[in-house]
Amino acid sequence: MREANENNKNLNILLAKYQVKEILENAIKVNNFKIIKEIFNNENLKYITTLTSKLVENENGWGMKPPVRGQREPGGKARPAPWLETLRLEMRDFHRRDLDDLWRLGRDPRVMRFIGDGKPLSRDGVARMLARMVRYPALYPILVAGTTSRRDTGAFVGWFSLKYAGKSPDIEIGYWLVPGAWGRGFATEGARAARRLRLRGPRPSAIIGVTHPANQASQRVLTKAGLEDAGWGCYYGRRLRLFAATNPGR
Repeated sequence: MREANENNKNLNILLAKYQVKEILENAIKVNNFKIIKEIFNNENLKYITTLTSKLVENENGWGMKPPVRGQREPGGKARPAPWLETLRLEMRDFHRRDLDDLWRLGRDPRVMRFIGDGKPLSRDGVARMLARMVRYPALYPILVAGTTSRRDTGAFVGWFSLKYAGKSPDIEIGYWLVPGAWGRGFATEGARAARRLRLRGPRPSAIIGVTHPANQASQRVLTKAGLEDAGWGCYYGRRLRLFAATNPGR
């Protein structure tokens, strides 16, 4: 019994280290077997396969129920399929029905503190921004911008993009996240995936990230995502801290 308890303790430490314990727990709550299978089939996480019987054991096995989150929303309306998935996140094209989620971001002074003039946006302002985002894939087919949710629960996290930095031809990693997602590695996970994304068309020579000079948290995110400190640059009509990756897609 003592040995079993020690093994469980060691497994819990490993799970916490790789930030998958919470993912597994949430996925199991909603019977999201796609994510559970993906974790247990991941070579880097194969040491946790001994937990399979304890975490997902039931009389019907893996296929007991389909994932709660499907490709249709309430009312039977089709939803865009994700164009990028990471271990914890999924990103899909914007839709008009995303307005309420985006307004949660735009009206929050904590989110807007280092963006634009630092003031919260009106609902009309967010609606205009969303209208541009909905048109983005058609206007710039080699670039991407998408609303982002947790894969295990479907909760809205924010949005990520690879888009032109204002009127500059430089391609920028951008992201806004709800405060509840801060400090949990989501920004780094999404930014790293965006940096590695193989864009349609010619590969850019560099991908950048820019931040308000005082936004040290975002600067740390860009560094951990693989961008290097490149000093300063002029974007969006102001002087900002500049970070760059010279090997995008890798």
